[in-house]
Amino acid sequence: MSKTMKAGVFHAAHDLRIADVAKPEPEEGKVLVRVTRTGICTFERRIYSGAQKHVPFPSIAGHEVAAVVEWAPDGLGFKPGDKVAMDLVYRCGRCYYCVRGFDNQCERIYSEGLKWDGYHVIGGGFGEYISVDPAKVFKVDPSVPDHIVALSEPLGCIIHSYSKTTVTLGDTVAVVGAGTMGSLHVVLAKLYGCKVLVSDPDPARREFAKERLGADVVVDPTSQDPVQAAKDLSDGRGVNAVFVTAGVAAAAEQAVEMAGKYSSVVLYASTHPPAKITLDWNRIHYNEIRIDGTESRTRDDVRKAAALLPQLNLEALVSRQIPLSELPTELSRGLPAGAEQRVVVDFDA
Repeated sequence: MSKTMKAGVFHAAHDLRIADVAKPEPEEGKVLVRVTRTGICTFERRIYSGAQKHVPFPSIAGHEVAAVVEWAPDGLGFKPGDKVAMDLVYRCGRCYYCVRGFDNQCERIYSEGLKWDGYHVIGGGFGEYISVDPAKVFKVDPSVPDHIVALSEPLGCIIHSYSKTTVTLGDTVAVVGAGTMGSLHVVLAKLYGCKVLVSDPDPARREFAKERLGADVVVDPTSQDPVQAAKDLSDGRGVNAVFVTAGVAAAAEQAVEMAGKYSSVVLYASTHPPAKITLDWNRIHYNEIRIDGTESRTRDDVRKAAALLPQLNLEALVSRQIPLSELPTELSRGLPAGAEQRVVVDFDA
Protein backbone atom coordinates (compact mmCIF):
# COMPACT_ATOMS: atom_id res chain seq x y z
CA MET A 1 0.00 0.00 0.00
CA SER A 2 1.30 3.44 -0.95
CA LYS A 3 2.73 5.58 1.82
CA THR A 4 1.85 8.79 -0.03
CA MET A 5 -1.28 10.51 -1.27
CA LYS A 6 -2.12 13.28 -3.71
CA ALA A 7 -3.06 16.66 -2.24
CA GLY A 8 -3.66 20.18 -3.43
CA VAL A 9 -1.29 22.38 -1.39
CA PHE A 10 -1.53 26.17 -1.07
CA HIS A 11 1.97 27.67 -0.94
CA ALA A 12 0.83 31.29 -1.33
CA ALA A 13 -1.86 33.32 -3.04
CA HIS A 14 -2.15 32.22 -6.69
CA ASP A 15 0.06 29.22 -5.92
CA LEU A 16 -1.67 25.86 -5.43
CA ARG A 17 0.27 22.75 -6.42
CA ILE A 18 -0.77 19.12 -6.68
CA ALA A 19 1.84 17.17 -4.72
CA ASP A 20 2.60 13.80 -3.16
CA VAL A 21 2.49 14.05 0.63
CA ALA A 22 2.62 11.46 3.39
CA LYS A 23 -0.58 9.47 3.74
CA PRO A 24 -2.03 9.36 7.28
CA GLU A 25 -1.77 6.04 9.08
CA PRO A 26 -4.48 4.62 11.37
CA GLU A 27 -4.25 6.28 14.81
CA GLU A 28 -5.66 5.13 18.11
CA GLY A 29 -8.81 7.09 18.85
CA LYS A 30 -9.03 8.57 15.33
CA VAL A 31 -11.00 7.66 12.22
CA LEU A 32 -9.10 7.35 8.95
CA VAL A 33 -11.26 8.32 5.97
CA ARG A 34 -10.76 8.30 2.22
CA VAL A 35 -12.04 11.49 0.65
CA THR A 36 -14.39 10.98 -2.29
CA ARG A 37 -15.63 14.54 -2.99
CA THR A 38 -14.74 18.02 -1.76
CA GLY A 39 -16.68 21.17 -2.58
CA ILE A 40 -14.78 24.33 -3.49
CA CYS A 41 -16.03 27.03 -1.14
CA THR A 42 -15.64 30.79 -1.53
CA PHE A 43 -13.20 30.50 1.39
CA GLU A 44 -10.72 28.47 -0.70
CA ARG A 45 -11.22 30.78 -3.65
CA ARG A 46 -10.33 33.72 -1.39
CA ILE A 47 -7.20 31.91 -0.20
CA TYR A 48 -6.16 31.57 -3.82
CA SER A 49 -6.94 35.20 -4.67
CA GLY A 50 -5.20 36.50 -1.53
CA ALA A 51 -8.37 38.07 -0.10
CA GLN A 52 -8.52 35.59 2.80
CA LYS A 53 -6.24 36.73 5.60
CA HIS A 54 -4.73 34.86 8.59
CA VAL A 55 -4.04 31.74 6.51
CA PRO A 56 -0.73 29.95 7.23
CA PHE A 57 1.25 28.42 4.37
CA PRO A 58 1.89 25.82 3.13
CA SER A 59 -1.57 24.44 3.82
CA ILE A 60 -4.04 21.76 2.74
CA ALA A 61 -7.51 23.28 2.66
CA GLY A 62 -10.92 21.91 1.67
CA HIS A 63 -13.66 21.59 4.29
CA GLU A 64 -16.80 20.54 2.36
CA VAL A 65 -16.03 16.84 2.39
CA ALA A 66 -17.69 13.54 1.60
CA ALA A 67 -15.71 10.44 2.53
CA VAL A 68 -15.83 6.75 3.32
CA VAL A 69 -14.34 5.21 6.42
CA GLU A 70 -11.07 3.44 5.72
CA TRP A 71 -10.32 2.37 9.30
CA ALA A 72 -11.74 3.03 12.76
CA PRO A 73 -10.97 1.69 16.26
CA ASP A 74 -13.42 -0.75 17.76
CA GLY A 75 -16.25 0.68 19.80
CA LEU A 76 -16.69 3.98 17.95
CA GLY A 77 -19.63 2.85 15.83
CA PHE A 78 -17.83 3.13 12.49
CA LYS A 79 -16.76 0.41 10.07
CA PRO A 80 -14.83 0.44 6.79
CA GLY A 81 -17.05 1.52 3.91
CA ASP A 82 -19.38 3.76 5.93
CA LYS A 83 -20.33 6.87 3.96
CA VAL A 84 -19.72 9.94 6.10
CA ALA A 85 -19.93 13.72 6.19
CA MET A 86 -17.21 15.67 7.94
CA ASP A 87 -16.93 18.63 10.29
CA LEU A 88 -13.44 19.89 9.54
CA VAL A 89 -13.29 23.31 11.18
CA TYR A 90 -10.65 23.36 13.92
CA ARG A 91 -12.23 23.52 17.40
CA CYS A 92 -9.82 23.54 20.35
CA GLY A 93 -12.52 22.34 22.77
CA ARG A 94 -11.16 24.32 25.73
CA CYS A 95 -11.54 28.04 25.02
CA TYR A 96 -14.37 30.19 26.39
CA TYR A 97 -16.52 29.75 23.26
CA CYS A 98 -15.92 26.04 22.69
CA VAL A 99 -16.78 25.26 26.32
CA ARG A 100 -20.04 27.21 26.01
CA GLY A 101 -21.07 25.33 22.87
CA PHE A 102 -20.24 28.16 20.45
CA ASP A 103 -17.41 26.17 18.89
CA ASN A 104 -17.80 27.93 15.54
CA GLN A 105 -16.16 30.91 17.30
CA CYS A 106 -13.13 29.00 18.63
CA GLU A 107 -10.48 31.47 19.79
CA ARG A 108 -7.63 29.32 18.49
CA ILE A 109 -9.00 28.57 15.01
CA TYR A 110 -6.15 30.42 13.28
CA SER A 111 -3.49 30.58 15.99
CA GLU A 112 -3.31 26.87 16.81
CA GLY A 113 -4.81 24.53 14.24
CA LEU A 114 -3.53 21.15 13.02
CA LYS A 115 -0.42 20.17 11.07
CA TRP A 116 0.37 17.13 8.98
CA ASP A 117 3.68 16.23 7.31
CA GLY A 118 4.82 19.86 7.66
CA TYR A 119 1.62 21.30 6.20
CA HIS A 120 -1.07 23.30 8.01
CA VAL A 121 -4.39 21.47 7.77
CA ILE A 122 -7.29 23.84 7.11
CA GLY A 123 -9.86 21.11 6.63
CA GLY A 124 -7.61 18.80 4.64
CA GLY A 125 -10.24 17.87 2.07
CA PHE A 126 -7.97 18.65 -0.86
CA GLY A 127 -6.00 15.56 0.17
CA GLU A 128 -7.01 11.96 -0.52
CA TYR A 129 -7.04 10.84 3.15
CA ILE A 130 -7.73 12.47 6.51
CA SER A 131 -7.24 11.20 10.07
CA VAL A 132 -9.91 12.86 12.18
CA ASP A 133 -11.51 12.94 15.62
CA PRO A 134 -14.58 10.64 15.58
CA ALA A 135 -16.73 13.47 17.01
CA LYS A 136 -16.29 15.19 13.63
CA VAL A 137 -17.53 12.24 11.57
CA PHE A 138 -21.23 11.72 10.81
CA LYS A 139 -22.74 8.74 9.03
CA VAL A 140 -24.86 9.52 5.99
CA ASP A 141 -27.54 7.34 4.40
CA PRO A 142 -25.80 5.27 1.69
CA SER A 143 -28.41 6.38 -0.86
CA VAL A 144 -27.10 9.97 -0.87
CA PRO A 145 -24.64 10.57 -3.74
CA ASP A 146 -21.14 11.59 -2.69
CA HIS A 147 -21.29 15.00 -4.39
CA ILE A 148 -24.42 15.79 -2.36
CA VAL A 149 -22.80 14.57 0.87
CA ALA A 150 -20.14 17.24 0.24
CA LEU A 151 -22.89 19.84 0.75
CA SER A 152 -23.35 18.82 4.40
CA GLU A 153 -21.01 21.52 5.65
CA PRO A 154 -22.56 24.45 3.73
CA LEU A 155 -26.03 23.15 4.64
CA GLY A 156 -24.90 23.16 8.28
CA CYS A 157 -24.00 26.84 7.87
CA ILE A 158 -27.54 27.53 6.63
CA ILE A 159 -29.04 25.64 9.56
CA HIS A 160 -26.92 27.82 11.86
CA SER A 161 -28.17 30.91 10.02
CA TYR A 162 -31.82 29.88 10.51
CA SER A 163 -31.18 29.32 14.21
CA LYS A 164 -30.81 33.10 14.55
CA THR A 165 -34.46 33.61 13.56
CA THR A 166 -37.97 32.67 14.68
CA VAL A 167 -38.93 31.35 11.22
CA THR A 168 -41.59 28.69 11.44
CA LEU A 169 -43.97 26.81 9.16
CA GLY A 170 -45.74 28.92 6.55
CA ASP A 171 -43.81 32.17 7.19
CA THR A 172 -42.48 34.55 4.52
CA VAL A 173 -38.74 34.79 3.89
CA ALA A 174 -36.55 37.00 1.71
CA VAL A 175 -33.10 36.00 0.49
CA VAL A 176 -30.81 38.73 -0.83
CA GLY A 177 -28.23 37.19 -3.14
CA ALA A 178 -28.71 33.93 -5.03
CA GLY A 179 -25.30 32.30 -5.05
CA THR A 180 -24.88 28.83 -3.60
CA MET A 181 -25.40 29.90 0.00
CA GLY A 182 -28.39 32.05 -0.90
CA SER A 183 -29.80 29.12 -2.86
CA LEU A 184 -29.43 26.83 0.16
CA HIS A 185 -31.37 29.38 2.22
CA VAL A 186 -34.15 29.10 -0.37
CA VAL A 187 -34.12 25.29 -0.16
CA LEU A 188 -34.48 25.34 3.62
CA ALA A 189 -37.22 27.99 3.48
CA LYS A 190 -39.23 25.81 1.09
CA LEU A 191 -38.74 22.87 3.46
CA TYR A 192 -40.41 25.03 6.13
CA GLY A 193 -43.30 25.66 3.72
CA CYS A 194 -42.44 29.36 3.51
CA LYS A 195 -43.19 31.79 0.74
CA VAL A 196 -39.82 32.97 -0.58
CA LEU A 197 -38.68 36.17 -2.26
CA VAL A 198 -35.22 36.28 -3.88
CA SER A 199 -33.49 39.55 -4.76
CA ASP A 200 -30.50 39.42 -7.12
CA PRO A 201 -29.39 41.65 -10.01
CA ASP A 202 -28.24 38.67 -12.11
CA PRO A 203 -31.03 37.40 -14.42
CA ALA A 204 -29.52 33.91 -14.62
CA ARG A 205 -29.53 33.61 -10.84
CA ARG A 206 -33.10 34.89 -10.59
CA GLU A 207 -34.26 32.33 -13.15
CA PHE A 208 -32.36 29.58 -11.33
CA ALA A 209 -33.98 30.51 -8.00
CA LYS A 210 -37.47 30.50 -9.49
CA GLU A 211 -37.32 27.60 -11.93
CA ARG A 212 -34.94 25.22 -10.14
CA LEU A 213 -35.49 26.04 -6.47
CA GLY A 214 -39.13 27.11 -6.38
CA ALA A 215 -38.79 30.72 -5.20
CA ASP A 216 -42.23 32.35 -5.27
CA VAL A 217 -41.06 35.84 -6.27
CA VAL A 218 -37.79 37.07 -7.77
CA VAL A 219 -36.85 40.73 -8.12
CA ASP A 220 -34.07 42.73 -9.74
CA PRO A 221 -33.01 45.31 -7.11
CA THR A 222 -31.56 47.56 -9.82
CA SER A 223 -34.94 48.08 -11.52
CA GLN A 224 -37.57 46.85 -9.03
CA ASP A 225 -38.37 47.61 -5.40
CA PRO A 226 -37.56 44.64 -3.11
CA VAL A 227 -39.17 46.43 -0.16
CA GLN A 228 -42.52 46.67 -1.93
CA ALA A 229 -42.15 43.08 -3.17
CA ALA A 230 -41.61 41.94 0.43
CA LYS A 231 -44.78 43.75 1.50
CA ASP A 232 -46.76 42.32 -1.43
CA LEU A 233 -45.68 38.79 -0.45
CA SER A 234 -46.73 39.28 3.18
CA ASP A 235 -50.05 41.15 2.96
CA GLY A 236 -48.28 44.43 3.61
CA ARG A 237 -46.55 43.38 6.84
CA GLY A 238 -42.99 42.77 5.67
CA VAL A 239 -41.36 39.35 5.74
CA ASN A 240 -40.58 37.28 8.85
CA ALA A 241 -36.88 36.99 8.03
CA VAL A 242 -34.37 38.44 5.59
CA PHE A 243 -31.11 36.60 4.91
CA VAL A 244 -28.44 38.83 3.36
CA THR A 245 -26.06 36.50 1.51
CA ALA A 246 -24.51 39.22 -0.68
CA GLY A 247 -21.73 41.26 0.93
CA VAL A 248 -23.08 44.65 -0.09
CA ALA A 249 -23.79 47.36 2.50
CA ALA A 250 -26.83 48.71 0.65
CA ALA A 251 -28.37 45.22 0.67
CA ALA A 252 -28.15 45.06 4.46
CA GLU A 253 -29.74 48.49 4.84
CA GLN A 254 -32.54 47.53 2.45
CA ALA A 255 -33.11 44.26 4.33
CA VAL A 256 -34.21 46.20 7.42
CA GLU A 257 -36.87 47.93 5.31
CA MET A 258 -38.07 44.56 3.98
CA ALA A 259 -38.49 43.10 7.47
CA GLY A 260 -41.83 43.13 9.29
CA LYS A 261 -42.58 43.45 12.98
CA TYR A 262 -40.83 41.01 15.30
CA SER A 263 -38.74 39.72 12.40
CA SER A 264 -35.09 38.89 11.87
CA VAL A 265 -32.41 40.25 9.56
CA VAL A 266 -29.44 37.90 9.33
CA LEU A 267 -26.18 39.18 7.87
CA TYR A 268 -24.90 35.93 6.42
CA ALA A 269 -22.25 37.27 4.04
CA SER A 270 -18.97 38.95 4.93
CA THR A 271 -17.71 42.01 3.07
CA HIS A 272 -14.25 42.45 1.54
CA PRO A 273 -13.10 45.07 2.33
CA PRO A 274 -15.13 45.62 5.54
CA ALA A 275 -18.15 47.91 5.17
CA LYS A 276 -20.24 50.05 7.51
CA ILE A 277 -24.03 50.39 7.27
CA THR A 278 -26.57 53.05 8.28
CA LEU A 279 -29.74 51.89 10.00
CA ASP A 280 -33.04 53.49 10.99
CA TRP A 281 -32.92 53.29 14.80
CA ASN A 282 -36.65 53.89 15.26
CA ARG A 283 -37.68 51.31 12.68
CA ILE A 284 -35.70 48.67 14.53
CA HIS A 285 -36.94 49.90 17.92
CA TYR A 286 -40.68 50.21 17.22
CA ASN A 287 -40.93 47.08 15.09
CA GLU A 288 -38.74 44.92 17.37
CA ILE A 289 -36.55 43.87 14.46
CA ARG A 290 -33.68 41.61 15.41
CA ILE A 291 -30.41 42.04 13.51
CA ASP A 292 -27.97 39.17 13.79
CA GLY A 293 -24.75 37.92 12.32
CA THR A 294 -23.95 34.31 11.56
CA GLU A 295 -20.53 32.73 11.13
CA SER A 296 -19.78 29.20 9.99
CA ARG A 297 -21.58 26.40 11.87
CA THR A 298 -21.33 24.37 15.04
CA ARG A 299 -20.52 20.69 15.06
CA ASP A 300 -24.17 19.94 15.84
CA ASP A 301 -25.29 21.95 12.79
CA VAL A 302 -23.26 19.57 10.59
CA ARG A 303 -24.82 16.58 12.35
CA LYS A 304 -28.29 17.94 11.59
CA ALA A 305 -27.35 18.60 7.96
CA ALA A 306 -26.04 15.06 7.45
CA ALA A 307 -29.30 13.66 8.84
CA LEU A 308 -31.39 15.97 6.66
CA LEU A 309 -29.74 15.18 3.31
CA PRO A 310 -31.98 12.23 2.32
CA GLN A 311 -35.05 14.51 2.60
CA LEU A 312 -33.69 17.17 0.22
CA ASN A 313 -33.12 17.38 -3.52
CA LEU A 314 -29.87 19.33 -3.87
CA GLU A 315 -28.79 18.16 -7.33
CA ALA A 316 -29.22 21.64 -8.78
CA LEU A 317 -26.66 22.98 -6.30
CA VAL A 318 -23.73 21.06 -7.85
CA SER A 319 -22.89 22.49 -11.26
CA ARG A 320 -19.71 20.59 -12.12
CA GLN A 321 -17.36 17.89 -10.85
CA ILE A 322 -13.65 18.05 -11.68
CA PRO A 323 -10.61 15.85 -10.97
CA LEU A 324 -8.05 17.04 -8.42
CA SER A 325 -5.60 17.77 -11.24
CA GLU A 326 -7.86 20.59 -12.47
CA LEU A 327 -8.12 22.32 -9.08
CA PRO A 328 -5.43 24.97 -9.79
CA THR A 329 -7.11 25.93 -13.06
CA GLU A 330 -10.52 26.05 -11.42
CA LEU A 331 -9.32 28.34 -8.63
CA SER A 332 -7.73 30.67 -11.16
CA ARG A 333 -11.20 31.27 -12.67
CA GLY A 334 -12.25 33.26 -9.59
CA LEU A 335 -15.75 33.28 -8.16
CA PRO A 336 -18.54 31.41 -9.99
CA ALA A 337 -20.72 33.63 -12.17
CA GLY A 338 -24.37 33.55 -13.16
CA ALA A 339 -26.31 30.46 -12.22
CA GLU A 340 -23.21 28.34 -11.61
CA GLN A 341 -23.32 26.78 -8.16
CA ARG A 342 -20.84 24.50 -6.33
CA VAL A 343 -17.93 22.99 -8.18
CA VAL A 344 -16.87 19.74 -6.52
CA VAL A 345 -13.53 17.93 -6.70
CA ASP A 346 -14.09 14.26 -7.59
CA PHE A 347 -11.32 12.10 -6.12
CA ASP A 348 -12.65 9.05 -7.98
CA ALA A 349 -12.18 10.69 -11.38
